[in-house]
Formats: sequence, structure tokens, C-alpha cells
Amino acid sequence: MTASQRVKRERFLPFAFERHGLSVRVDSASLDGASLPLDEGDALHVDDEEWRELTLAGAVELRKGALGGLPGDERVRPGEVADLWLVVQCDRTAWRAGHRLELEGEGAKFELSLERDRLAGVVEVVPWLVRRRSEKVPPGYAGAAGARLATGARFAVYPHEPASRAGEFLEVVYVSFGADAVLSTQPWRLYHLETHGETPVLRINADHQDVVRVLDAKGQTGLEARLREVFYDLISRGVWSLLFMSAVEALDEDGNAPRRWQEGVLTELLPFLFPGAPKAERMDELLALRADEAHLSLLATQCDEALQQRLDLVKHINRLIDTARGSR
Repeated sequence: MTASQRVKRERFLPFAFERHGLSVRVDSASLDGASLPLDEGDALHVDDEEWRELTLAGAVELRKGALGGLPGDERVRPGEVADLWLVVQCDRTAWRAGHRLELEGEGAKFELSLERDRLAGVVEVVPWLVRRRSEKVPPGYAGAAGARLATGARFAVYPHEPASRAGEFLEVVYVSFGADAVLSTQPWRLYHLETHGETPVLRINADHQDVVRVLDAKGQTGLEARLREVFYDLISRGVWSLLFMSAVEALDEDGNAPRRWQEGVLTELLPFLFPGAPKAERMDELLALRADEAHLSLLATQCDEALQQRLDLVKHINRLIDTARGSR
């Protein structure tokens, strides 16, 4: 996939917007005043149920290209026209708070306190660069006060001992896309996958209530159970394809993946992609296909074939057909 294709895929807003322009760095954490060891990467787990206040200190940093949402003349003075915000939210309790930071140079420092009583699940800390006041700007740029110009990968806090997650290396959350400033531009969208952190996050659009009801169905027999199987297969096929291509892009020249979930995805799918190759040769074949852009379509085709085999889509569709026929 070329750089221009990635930009086209990720920038769906009608104005310039830098989806990966910011980063959140947590330098220290304390639990009720006592220092707390930090996890590696973009998450923090609190292995304790008996606490009252968690304090995080760190910085929001502007990455390369972070000011791409501003016209050229404003990029030299971003602190005069834009503010950095840190948005903290817990979907399970519908709690959300915004913290305005002073933009200085290449970012801003922050200190953030979280009260245990407000939380019942994963807490997302998301950075935003926001226009301070309305301005007349060239076409293709957002000029309204409050317009969001850039964001970045979230920092996640798990405020209790983590339960088993939905999938070995995928966190699944239900959120209203209509309440999200970015995702609300595509209300028809069923899901959105983020692959930038230590754990990929799959957001399913809770606004599609009938679909969510089927996905949450608990029964093992009947029409809704068969629909659930097919729905999960269809979503999984798209999600696994994105996870796979993201993992392939991230490999270094020796075939090493920087994140554990990327290694896990490749370990899961490579036997299906190269069933006749010895384990030691699968990565060499993958890197050879990646190195030749003419073979990228072949790589996508092989990934699709592997997923059709792994997900049992035909089996589940046939079970749905049989159940639907029997209910007539």
C-alpha cells in the first residue's frame, strides 16, 4: 500500500485533519499518593480494586505533520490559533471530561486525576488539537471555532485487575458514532479499528441497535444465534484483513514485529497463507511479497483465502439458511 493510498483511507473528513498528529506520553503515575509502576506502551493496568484516586503526569506531543490541519501561515504560530485538549472518557459509565492544555512549542504537559467512583471499565485518554476561534481560511481547511484539527492514539487506563479481553489481542467496545466528532461524519459505518497502540481497539457503532442486539445474543440455537455467527464472520473478515496488513507494514527487514499483537496476528494467519511452506520459511515468503509492489494484490488475495478458511463463513451461512428455512 502506497503512502497516498493510506492518506486516502484515513482522511475522510471534508477538511484537512491529522489523525496521527499527536501522541500522549505518561511519565509517572500514583495511586492514592503512592507511586505506581508504568506498563510498557500505551496502557496502564491498575491491579487493585481498593483505591480512590489515580494521578497521571506526562505530556501531549506534536508529531511530524501535526499542524497539517492549519493553513501555512498559521503553522508558524499554532499557540495563537489552536488549543490542545485532553479528553478523558469511560464509555461504560458515560463519563467524559475535557482538559485544556497550554500549547507551548512542541506540545504541552499535563497532570490528570481520575476518581475510582466514576469508572467502571477502560478509560480512554485522547489528545485533540482544536481551533480556538473562527477564522477565514483557504478552502480545504476548517475555520470554525472548536473544529478539530488533529488527534492521535489514545492512552488506555484499566482501573481494575483486567478481565479476559474479547480476543487474544483485540479490545472490543460499543460506542455511539453519532456522539463522536470524527466518526459522526459516517453514520452508516458499522465499526472502526484502531491499530496504533499496544492493543488494537475495535469500536462497534452502538447506533445500529438491531445489529448490536444480534451481536450480543446469548443463545446457541435459533435464528439470532445463526445471524450472530454470520455477522461476526463478516466483521472479523474485515478486521483481520486490516490487522494483517497493519502487521505486515510494521515488520522490519528481518521480519520482526514491534508489537506483540502484530506477531500474534502473523503467527495465526501465516500457516493458512503458506500451507506448504515450512514454518521457518513463511516469514521469508511474506517479506518477499511485501518487497515487490506488483505482488501486493497477491498478498491480499492470499489473506482473503486464509480468512475464508479460518472463519468457516460458508458453514455458518449454510446453518443460517437451514434455520431460516425451518422457521417458515
